[in-house]
Amino acid sequence: MKKLLLAIAAIGTAGLMNAQSSFTIVHQELGAVTSGQTLTFWVPITDASSNSYTISEYFTVYNNTGSTVTTKVRKTELQMHDAAGTAWFCTDQNCYSPGTFVTPATIPMSAGGGNFLLKPEFNTGATAGTGMARVRYTVFNVNNASDTAYFEIVYMLATGVGVNNLANVKPSISNPMPNPASAVFSIDFKVGNAGVTNTKMVMYNMLGSKVCEMDVNTLEGTMRVDVSDLEQGVYFCTLVSNGKQLATRRVMITR
Repeated sequence: MKKLLLAIAAIGTAGLMNAQSSFTIVHQELGAVTSGQTLTFWVPITDASSNSYTISEYFTVYNNTGSTVTTKVRKTELQMHDAAGTAWFCTDQNCYSPGTFVTPATIPMSAGGGNFLLKPEFNTGATAGTGMARVRYTVFNVNNASDTAYFEIVYMLATGVGVNNLANVKPSISNPMPNPASAVFSIDFKVGNAGVTNTKMVMYNMLGSKVCEMDVNTLEGTMRVDVSDLEQGVYFCTLVSNGKQLATRRVMITR
């Protein structure tokens, strides 16, 4: 999987959702997203051997009311580049195929801050030249049709336009999904300027003891971590290079 975020536009104000909505949506790096906001990401197509790129973004959806809310997520493909692009999404519960436009099961959100992760993904397909895709994601209250919040993502595709080498990218790791996890979770990473020499993904327990360690051999990718043998509790996934901790995410293991 290849993923490179080059530019972000149309960020707008980092306010909360409008007063009619039960939901606050927060991007992992950009912060709070206003309902109706459009986020634009440039996706380069520069590798002569493979024009296919996948880009993943991470959002947390919060219930900002004092009552439990039952929700679903809807994907709307407003525009797809030459019918070649593919859009899909994941939540804490599952990852859905490109042909799924509404989560089959409801997502219950507890009162006062209950939340779930929403991960939109897009693959350019074997495209060439330039183009654009636009996808809307809507979170809605299944018991109140007017109680919604949504954002749109514009994927701008470009060949050979100002592409930075991945070695200039700051190291980072994504939120684990699903989280909490009971058997296996996935976590995306970008090594960037740290390089892959002596770079590992390490899991620690609450006492700071190392419980597992995996070598990192590529500049970016996705790791699947088997936690079926770990005890229930809170753990920390840390990207480590030459003994230096670069990025950390918390994961809850449940049984």
